[in-house]
Amino acid sequence: MNMTYLHVLDTLNHIVCEIRANNLSIFAGAGLSVASGFVDWKKLVTRFCNILDIDVSDDFATIAQYFEEKYNRQYMCESIIKEFNSFNNIENNPNLNIIASLPVDSYWTTNYDSLIEDKLHELGRHYQKIIDQSQFKSRKPLTEVRVYKMHGDKEIPDDVVITKRDYDNYDETRWFFTQALLYELVTKTFLFIGFSFKDPNLDRILKIIKQNFRGISPKNHYCFMKSINRNDYNEDDAFQKDMNLQTLKINYMIKSGINTILVDEFSQITDMLNYINERLKIDNVFISGAKYGDTKEKEYSFTKYECEFMFSLSQQLIQNGYNIYTGFGRGVGNYIVSGAISAINKTDINLINDRLNVHPMITADGVLNNDDKKILREKMIDASKHIICLYGHMNPSNSATDDKNNNDGVYTEYSIAKSKGKNIIALPHTGCTAKIIYDELCNDNKVFDEIANKDPKNSDDLKVLKDKKDQIINKVLELLEKEKKKLDQNLFSKLNFNNITSVTNVFISFSYKYHLNEANVLKEYVNNNNDFHVVNIENKKIEDEKKIYNWIDEKLLKTDVIILVIGKDSLESEYVKHEIKNSINLGKSFVTVFIDEEAQNPLTDDNYTKKLRPIYELFPSCLYKHIKSEDDILNLVKKARKIGSFLNFGALRKIL
Repeated sequence: MNMTYLHVLDTLNHIVCEIRANNLSIFAGAGLSVASGFVDWKKLVTRFCNILDIDVSDDFATIAQYFEEKYNRQYMCESIIKEFNSFNNIENNPNLNIIASLPVDSYWTTNYDSLIEDKLHELGRHYQKIIDQSQFKSRKPLTEVRVYKMHGDKEIPDDVVITKRDYDNYDETRWFFTQALLYELVTKTFLFIGFSFKDPNLDRILKIIKQNFRGISPKNHYCFMKSINRNDYNEDDAFQKDMNLQTLKINYMIKSGINTILVDEFSQITDMLNYINERLKIDNVFISGAKYGDTKEKEYSFTKYECEFMFSLSQQLIQNGYNIYTGFGRGVGNYIVSGAISAINKTDINLINDRLNVHPMITADGVLNNDDKKILREKMIDASKHIICLYGHMNPSNSATDDKNNNDGVYTEYSIAKSKGKNIIALPHTGCTAKIIYDELCNDNKVFDEIANKDPKNSDDLKVLKDKKDQIINKVLELLEKEKKKLDQNLFSKLNFNNITSVTNVFISFSYKYHLNEANVLKEYVNNNNDFHVVNIENKKIEDEKKIYNWIDEKLLKTDVIILVIGKDSLESEYVKHEIKNSINLGKSFVTVFIDEEAQNPLTDDNYTKKLRPIYELFPSCLYKHIKSEDDILNLVKKARKIGSFLNFGALRKIL
């Protein structure tokens, strides 16, 4: 199951888009609770098996039924109470912490524990827990989130779904759960976390959807799954069987619209969830700005050029796709809001609540108390990835004192943002606190000097704002875009997938007998660029046939694009045939380089591609004699990689 890095990014960003559209639900399985010290289904049922003195199987519901029949429901319920009312560690569960903070309004779970609810409560999110059918008919006031516990809750162990009889009678006792889940699976995107897909209830519901949507593509859903690792096995046969089983399972799930994101380690799930969380905030900019002195009488005053600068800064942030958060600071807030609204008016005024978030820190009686201001500040900064600091206290010396956090709102917001690891951009041209923050950042090597855009002959900050307004704003936009790229780079550095690479890995398939020289030329061209790497070309002949095939298969697994060197005699080689067939089975991209004009493209031959032939006609091809430089072949490789990534994510998946 090959997965390109671009495919992973596409998938994660699609999830982000669905969250932003308020169109994502989270389904949590027992795997989510394991990190907090709770048992999963298998461990719970294993204890039943030990008491019954039988072997453990995957038919958990039937085992639970046997246990209930031999002993009684009460005994089983006491076991559940004991297991799920024990101490749990919420903070030691990073995946739980992230998913509970995501702006989604619907959580589904088959778990009996209260981890999700406890974390939502800790985060101050108002939720309603749905345990039985009667709770569907009413909604609590101010409810932000609903938690659907479709198999019951530890607080009511007699009513949990655990035995085969419970599953068989599910629709008699929990019909509304079935209907609600059916509706959401059809209308929303689901992200499954810690779910094994062994639950017969969900399987039944997915079948209902598939039957009723026959001939129609299902809604896209996503799940994480740990890939089968050869290092975990002593025998090749056992590894291959489990690999085949996983592949079959993934393909089966695809038919129900559930797309698998394979990981090498469970920690990579946390990395991807963090990426989703950060990506949701990457377009959000908190503008921290106000201008004030030591007394109310010492108020702000701005030149025409300062007003134009603030207005234009806000306007261009909106025009470049960023959303603005502001506390409507003294003096500054007027221009920030006006600039934003002017830009939003040119697109769609109905989007104003999505693009501009204003939280004034004043009341009818005056300013908010410090506790309320702190809550508002943290809320806005938490929702943003970036903070831009403008002006602040008009007396820099006062701002530099030990109590500046108490007296200077801009410095307070900067300190909060710094503690949360936000991207901080301070504009020294505005003077006041912003200049002090800029100097601090420079000392910490957190900014580039060019943000100042100052003329050495001119020390007048206000004149800089007048003469170099556009340059300064463009630099701000450049720094924001740089942070976006850094986010993707950080993800890759943490996702050390065996089958994902930031470099495009290239395999050159050729006849060792006829086309070694041509292959070496192509290898040299590709390896001249640091973004590409040839993973093969044997320097010496391998004699052992089995070793040759093993070597080929190993290299192909690490490959993104196949350069297929074809002459009229190429397919005499059984190894070339094997490389073509295996590459197709692995979903690889191709560039076909023809040595002879009369040579036939094997990718259009049904003997190799069968029903995939029309798709492989999309991949680029050329004559070897037309390749005169590295750019000639690299452009073809780039095109193949792009097509391959698209097909892996879309059309190819549906065909398979």
